Amino acid sequence: MEEVRIRIYVMNISCLTDEKEYERAYRLSSTARKKKADALKNAPDKARCIGAGLLIREAFFRFCKETESRSPAVVTPLVYEQIEMGQGKEQGETGRWVLPEEKADEHGRVYLAGEGGSLSAAVRVTIPYLSISHAGDYAAVAMADRRIGVDLERNRKMSKGLARRILSDAEKREWEQIRGSQEQMGQRFLLKVWTEKEAAAKLDGRGIFAMMGELSADDWRDKLCLDSRELEGDYILSWAVNRELRL
Repeated sequence: MEEVRIRIYVMNISCLTDEKEYERAYRLSSTARKKKADALKNAPDKARCIGAGLLIREAFFRFCKETESRSPAVVTPLVYEQIEMGQGKEQGETGRWVLPEEKADEHGRVYLAGEGGSLSAAVRVTIPYLSISHAGDYAAVAMADRRIGVDLERNRKMSKGLARRILSDAEKREWEQIRGSQEQMGQRFLLKVWTEKEAAAKLDGRGIFAMMGELSADDWRDKLCLDSRELEGDYILSWAVNRELRL
């Protein structure tokens, strides 16, 4: 199996609900992010949009710096990191790397391109495999050497009808067993499975409802590597890559 480098970055962006913090972050944002935020109607959505842009920027710098400095023989396959707001280059210190451009391929999947490198020779760097998610107080960005999908959700009550639609037969049995003893744990199980399937759908590019038939089959996990983390405040983050890639 081929080794793949995966980087998962998470940032708490709740401070952007403050008007002054939002304006500061807005000034640091790319033109594309500003346009996206300007098109949104309510303040929380604007804050999440700009917050995701700041995290993308910081993640890009870290990914590029690692690519530039690492030895080919030394690769850390998976890195999961929570970045504090104001910790890195989202403060405006761009160093040798130009603010990355967010672009989209023919399927609508976002990728990044920017310039930087050694002082003697700037190079164009493209990160073709990028996945973005945000919910409530958090933004999450996944970057990898191969295609990846990430989804972030805040714990909420999901209907039994939706549960029966998205769960495989085996998952339904497990869900019924869990919720039979504790309803709240049943909801967490359901949300975890939902984020895993959303991540798988983003990996594929077709969307979760277009893939519902495949994702409700008992063997839907067989071709995927899935992982999840719980975040403070009752959030769940999941990501997915193809199983033939070695983590």
